[in-house]
Amino acid sequence: MIVSSLDCSERYESLHPLFKQAFDFLKTTDSFTDCGKTVLTEAKSHVTISKQPAKGYGKTKLETHNRYIDIQMVLDGEELIACERREMCFSEGEYDAEKDITFYNDDCSFYVRLHPREFVIFFPEDAHAPLSGEDLGLIKKAVVKILI
Repeated sequence: MIVSSLDCSERYESLHPLFKQAFDFLKTTDSFTDCGKTVLTEAKSHVTISKQPAKGYGKTKLETHNRYIDIQMVLDGEELIACERREMCFSEGEYDAEKDITFYNDDCSFYVRLHPREFVIFFPEDAHAPLSGEDLGLIKKAVVKILI
């Protein structure tokens, strides 16, 4: 897992061939008002812009992905994301191959707080539960999915 801001994104562009394209896209999101899905690279990466409230402490489930890396960035508001190392999750649910997701009922050991233009990169070994905070208002965010 990597937590940083768009001001430092160049440091991470060499970690995956599609990271530079993803960060270049995220740098233009200040003008985005619509929510929805945009394909960045056919079958290899896409971004979803959403606006929703936090669900609250203990009301979100940790999740992992096997085939995709997530870059999650707050566009407006503040978000709290519950996190845990995948190897520390023992209540694994069934893997949904179509959605590339496995849910867990385990507790998290730490949280990441994001403000606008801050992002977190979740790799397959990083369990995460977005929208875990309370009383944060509506959170507008971008989630980029990048095929490994």
